[in-house]
Amino acid sequence: MLNSHGFDLWAAEYGRSVREADRKREYPFADRESLEACQMASGNLWDDKEFCIVFSELRGTLTGYAAAFHPFSACAGVIETSRTQ
Repeated sequence: MLNSHGFDLWAAEYGRSVREADRKREYPFADRESLEACQMASGNLWDDKEFCIVFSELRGTLTGYAAAFHPFSACAGVIETSRTQ
């Protein structure tokens, strides 16, 4: 668990990363369409050996949990889960 100083540092970077992704119109892989668009735009630079999680496809496997995807950069995000009752 982060102390208040650590949280403030994380929050400042989170906000900066989201603003930068919005400015560049680059977003993490919340869905398959986003992943495929990034692959096409990357051309030969795309690493076919890297495994990418697609949140919309993972979400259905999280039975008993509420889940949300929070992007924090053009290639990363946090999956927040909480147990449902």
